[in-house]
Amino acid sequence: MTTLANHYPLYTPEAFQTETAEPSYWRASAKPLKQESPSLTNDIQVDVAIVGAGFTGLNAAYALAVLHGMNVAVIDAGEIGAGASGRNGGFCCIGGTAYDGLEQVKHLGLEEALAINRIERRAVDHVRALCEQLDIDVDRSEQGELYLAHKPKRFAEFDDAAAESKKIFGANLSVLTNDQLNDRGYGNQAYYGGLLGGPDYGLHPLKYIRGLADRLMALGVPIYQNSRCTQWTQSQGKHRLITDSGSIEADKVIFATNGYTPEGMIDELSQRIMPLLSSIRVTRPLTEDEITAQNWRRTTCAFDSRIMLNYFRLLPDNRVLWGGRGGTSFSEGAFNRAQRELDNAFNATFTHWKTVDVDYRWRGFVCFTGSQTPFVGEFRPNAYTSLGYHGNGVAMASWCGQAIAQQIVNSEDRHFTPKSFTKLPNKMSFMGMRQPLVKAAYLGYKFSDRWL
Repeated sequence: MTTLANHYPLYTPEAFQTETAEPSYWRASAKPLKQESPSLTNDIQVDVAIVGAGFTGLNAAYALAVLHGMNVAVIDAGEIGAGASGRNGGFCCIGGTAYDGLEQVKHLGLEEALAINRIERRAVDHVRALCEQLDIDVDRSEQGELYLAHKPKRFAEFDDAAAESKKIFGANLSVLTNDQLNDRGYGNQAYYGGLLGGPDYGLHPLKYIRGLADRLMALGVPIYQNSRCTQWTQSQGKHRLITDSGSIEADKVIFATNGYTPEGMIDELSQRIMPLLSSIRVTRPLTEDEITAQNWRRTTCAFDSRIMLNYFRLLPDNRVLWGGRGGTSFSEGAFNRAQRELDNAFNATFTHWKTVDVDYRWRGFVCFTGSQTPFVGEFRPNAYTSLGYHGNGVAMASWCGQAIAQQIVNSEDRHFTPKSFTKLPNKMSFMGMRQPLVKAAYLGYKFSDRWL
């Protein structure tokens, strides 16, 4: 028997609670579920039980139940999408490892980098196709992603980066000076140029996940909210997930909890994952005069070349979403400090919007692994997980959910999973020293971003 105890040496326990939803813009602007998603209050039997009603869990449920006809049930400790799936910036973009494409070649080899790039592109296309197929309106932005140089030396690297990306991955990226950015409606006071292109786009993550949940429940797939799994037993080839008021017996289980996976929940993943906080703020809607004054009028997803990067985009209702690292503690003081850093970065970039009020502020986890790549696969007989999307989970988590389903049904398509994704992440050293090490690393990164 595995008791899913709460062991949180890096953060206090409340950091991992999803029973209380974050006061995000997404939650305030998404329509409620079309039908009730109650708590689990009885004992049921299914083919596959899934823990986690986010991008990974619901994509796995859709593939298993709808495409392969299996009997599936999903449970979540909080609301549908209450974890990272409802707290992110809504960037449906290429990514999933801790490396960009050219770094993947260096660290993982050319063959693996090409395999990962193919999957990253398929992941972006998968989300677009799924939302179109299910008629889910996700407020999709214009296509492309803008990578901004925060120093002249970073901009000087962009020509070579664009040429190498074209040569290796076939990517068509445009190198733009800041004057050219201004001419295209990307007016700012902080950057030296940009690299623009790609299949990426922005979306409303909670409209996506609630739309998918609505379709699943309409098709008869039960999703139980506010049903935290407290025990996991395995006996005679069966798995049993126990909540406070019910249980699920299943032939196979999927743990789709990513950065909200408690330490000690899965022994095989102990010391292999690192949840890190990210913070986001969203302004009130801007007036047309304010947009004209700043001249940032494009809805393209944008991020910069800092190690402690900023990411941002103009939303459909003319609000501005701005995000960045969220500190090393879940305390209220740490949250306020992280938000002040976001305010300072925003004000330095958009000087005409310094006085614009902020309506929403929230935070959530991104999940890093010891191998700097996601893991998707079987970690114990008939027990599967997928996690570690390194801040790029909208597309990659969605794709990995269906990849788990392919593994469970032994689909011929399973060999398309990159090899590096199928290996348990490396163990991290000095786990008991993670908080001071993360603090030291952040100080070093900030120094590098400013001075090097």
